[in-house]
Amino acid sequence: MGSTMKRGEMLSRVASALFWSSRYSERAEHTARVLRETFRYGQELAGLSAPAAMAIFEEAALLHDLKAYSSPEELLSQLVYDPYLPTSVLSCIAMSRENARSIRESVSSEMWQTINVLYHRLTNSNRTTANAAEIQSTLWELNEVFHQLHGLRDHTMSRGEAYQFIRLGRYIERADLTLRLLDHMFHHPALVLAEDEGLVIHTIHLSSTLRMCTSLEAFSRDYTHLTPESIAEFLVLSPESPRAVLFAFDEIEAALHSLSRSPREVFTTEAEQLVGRIVGELRFSSADELIEVGYHETSERLLGKLNHLTALIALTYFG
Repeated sequence: MGSTMKRGEMLSRVASALFWSSRYSERAEHTARVLRETFRYGQELAGLSAPAAMAIFEEAALLHDLKAYSSPEELLSQLVYDPYLPTSVLSCIAMSRENARSIRESVSSEMWQTINVLYHRLTNSNRTTANAAEIQSTLWELNEVFHQLHGLRDHTMSRGEAYQFIRLGRYIERADLTLRLLDHMFHHPALVLAEDEGLVIHTIHLSSTLRMCTSLEAFSRDYTHLTPESIAEFLVLSPESPRAVLFAFDEIEAALHSLSRSPREVFTTEAEQLVGRIVGELRFSSADELIEVGYHETSERLLGKLNHLTALIALTYFG
């Protein structure tokens, strides 16, 4: 069905570069934020359970396929600055910048300047001598720069095709990252290690999970109890929380219909049909069902559908 739609005038090369530049900047922002909260969480746990605290950093290294590090500080430094580690903040910014550089006429000059300055700042940092406080300060500053970048994107670009491809990349990446983060945190080894020592760390663990999604304050306004079910309801099924999976799929669906200029109650591409089904499924799901079925199984299934959706978008617009 994708071949029969009326495509816009934008070249597939430009559309792909916009999409991937957005995905990589979202990934960089997510990585910096999670690293900041991971380090804080590890420090909080260190006074309660050394094995659980160590597991926090070991799991962070494992997620990024980082084989060797001598301390939490070195771990943080590599995950921020290492240009040869594909998932480092610097590597993600470099990929976002390279995609944006290839289509500079399609993004605002303010966006390009912010990405370019950020890239050179990270590249020129003296990462070999950075201590924990300096790296934490850098991560907080990165947080502000990414907020600036998101604001520039939303306030300096018209809502044409270029913006819609950026929107697609942003929310596909966000849905993917939120699903993976929750799956990881709900089954984290630190919980088991602390329990083996007779400690219950679920409150601090779940609070850290929400902080990693910049959602603790928003969650606290609507919920009184920290449980996996309440967090799953908020970060998977909420149509209002900007970090929620359902919210992200809503945005993906809206962007696709903006590109095809079709109403949301009909579909003109297989991608629109698939995302409509995913949105419908999530809207009629409950947090209890997600946990009862098994969050890992639910996450794997949704990630599979998200990968299929990404492939359909690429076939329709980038092929």
